[in-house]
This record gives sequence, C-alpha cells and structure tokens, in this order.
Amino acid sequence: CDIVRVEKDQIYLIHVKYGFDASIRELTNQISLSSRRFHEDRKSGNFKYIRKVYDQVVTKRESAYLKDFEIFKELFSRKIIFVFAFTSQLKYDEPVETSIDSYRSNIAKYSLVQCSHDMQLTEFDLQFCQIRRT
Repeated sequence: CDIVRVEKDQIYLIHVKYGFDASIRELTNQISLSSRRFHEDRKSGNFKYIRKVYDQVVTKRESAYLKDFEIFKELFSRKIIFVFAFTSQLKYDEPVETSIDSYRSNIAKYSLVQCSHDMQLTEFDLQFCQIRRT
C-alpha cells in the first residue's frame, strides 16, 4: 500500500492511483492480493506474509521506529480496512458514484466490481475514496 494509518482499534491500508482508467486494474489487484495474503496469515497463524512485509520495511528503513517484529505484527491484529483511493483524470472532476457514465474505462469499472467481490471473501472491509482536485 502507499499509506498506512494506524488508529486504536483499526489499521487502514490505503492504495492510491491517479485516474480512473486501466491503471485501476493494478490498484484492485494489489488490494485483492494483499487482502488474501493477510487473510491466509490470520487463518494459518504463521504470519509469513506479515514477516515478509516487515523485513522489506526494515531493509528499506521506511519506518525507523519499528525495531521489533512482534510490535509490527500487533498492528495487524486490529481491524484491517483496505482503502481504494484515486483521483479523476477528467477535465471536470465529477464524483464517480454519481457520474459513473462519465468514466469511459470498462476495465476500471470491471476491476472495481471484481475487487469488491474478492473482498467479500475475506474478513476485511473495503472503502472507496475519490481524492478531489481543487
């Protein structure tokens, strides 16, 4: 994900893309794959995926305060919420929920529906956020 927001009882894994076009397929694939891996980790109790993510974060030094795997793993014991965030590439920044016909990419529309369906197979919530241009 691009952004992680940690709150007391939940963690938001925010995936961001520019445009509501074919690039949305990549975003939805990232969310679907990540949610399946987190789901399998929780189900199996072995946390291989979380360990892999931790090792990458530590190697890249992207989070200097996470010195312990157990602390990192505990972050994901919270309610996990995946966020599908994007900004419109249209000349007039119309909200996708009320102007879906203005968006021409059938790939993006299909990917969004497929991702929503995939998320129903896990215990995680999926939220959508259109980042409005001002």
